[in-house]
Amino acid sequence: DLTFHDTRSLLAFIAPGAYIADSTRLNVSVGKSGSLEGRLTSSRLASGTNYLKNVSLLFDNLGKSLNATIVSDEFRAGTFSIYKPAFTAYAKSNELSLSAHFDNESATGGNGDLYLNGEIYRDSCNVLVVKAHPLNSSITTGRDKWTFGESDIVLRGKDFYIDKFSMTNGNQSILADGGISKDRSDTLILDVNNVDLSLVDQFMPKKYGVKGRLGGKAYLTSEVGKAIGMLMNFNADSLSVGGVDAGSVRLSSELADNGRE
Repeated sequence: DLTFHDTRSLLAFIAPGAYIADSTRLNVSVGKSGSLEGRLTSSRLASGTNYLKNVSLLFDNLGKSLNATIVSDEFRAGTFSIYKPAFTAYAKSNELSLSAHFDNESATGGNGDLYLNGEIYRDSCNVLVVKAHPLNSSITTGRDKWTFGESDIVLRGKDFYIDKFSMTNGNQSILADGGISKDRSDTLILDVNNVDLSLVDQFMPKKYGVKGRLGGKAYLTSEVGKAIGMLMNFNADSLSVGGVDAGSVRLSSELADNGRE
């Protein structure tokens, strides 16, 4: 058993910006067969402005797998907060599974359920493959409900592939599909349709009062022996930042490289 008291001086030296609340407690037990079980409880764990409040972490290696569960009263990252979050993780052999749930009904409203499976392995060519498989999930905030479709995201060596990762909310949508590769021609497409830019404020260190609607497409192209090319064209309608109107803004760019420049 380990109980933390005033760790500010130690953390300032080994992990500046980190904070562990007084009376945080860690309990770990190891069985004769090698089984491991542990529990961490704390009124606050923080790094900079990000924190978990009244957090409990349970972990073990029972069932020949690694298992962990985290529950908390509040998780905050910048200006983004979720209440009553619960995270679970499972890993066995090359497979892993992650899930997250939160319920903001008693605070700002909304809830969410996110699920993801994955694999880490080496293929027949001995190339390291990291594969994420997001499952059907959703996040509700007030009147808005974002749904996430089932898809695959794969990193194989230096190649990267996405199979139709999508987020939709009514007539708003974000779609990523395709890939980039050093061994063959491929194209990665990002398609954004009518997205409410006020969503950006939820994930910024502080709120900037961003408003407007964004739509457009971006393409990343790859060819054997050539550098990655890019073409994008986005339009922000009725854009305003901090109460200052910017009207309609168009952002376009093209990058082409034949590999010799």
